[in-house]
Amino acid sequence: MDNATRVAIWTPRRYLVRPGQYINIWMPGLSLRSFWESHPFYVVFAHHRGHGTLLELMVQPRRGWTARLWMYARPTAPNHIEAVFPSPDTHLVLFSGPHGGSIRVEEYGVVVLVASGWGLMGQMPYLQALIRGHREGVMKARRIHLIWQLNIAAEGAAAHTLLNRTLAQDTTGDSDVRA
Repeated sequence: MDNATRVAIWTPRRYLVRPGQYINIWMPGLSLRSFWESHPFYVVFAHHRGHGTLLELMVQPRRGWTARLWMYARPTAPNHIEAVFPSPDTHLVLFSGPHGGSIRVEEYGVVVLVASGWGLMGQMPYLQALIRGHREGVMKARRIHLIWQLNIAAEGAAAHTLLNRTLAQDTTGDSDVRA
C-alpha cells in the first residue's frame, strides 16, 4: 500500500453496501482499452450524509488504468493521495453494484478475520460492522481477532490510518488492541 490512492465517490442517494461486497467503477476518461473498462473495488468506508452516501475505496496502482488513476490523484497530505468524485475538474465516474455476498457475523461470539497485503481492504468493512454492532449492542461478538500478514513494511504504513479510523469507532472503552 505504498502508493495507495484513496478514491472518494459521492452519490446523490443513500447507497447500501454490506461487508464483503464490492462495486465496479468505470471512468471512461482514464480507460486505455475500452470505453466500458471497469474495475472492482471493495468499499472500505461508506458514510451516509443527508440523502447521499460517500463511498471510500483504496486503490493500489499497478499498470494501466490504476496507474493512470494514481497520476490523476492529488496529494492531500504527506504519503496520502486521493481522488474525489464528483468535482468540477474530474472525469465521469460510473459504478455498478454492490456485487457479491456478505457473510452474516452477528451471531458469532468470536470472529477471526485473516488477510494478507491488500486483502485487508476486504476485511475492513467486516471489522467496522463488528465494532458498530458491538457498540450498539446488536452483535454477540466479544472477541475479534484480525490476523494480517504484511508482505512489505510500506503496507502497514498506508493502512495505519484506515485501521485507526476503524478502531476509533469503538467508543465502549473495553477494546484491547495488540500488534
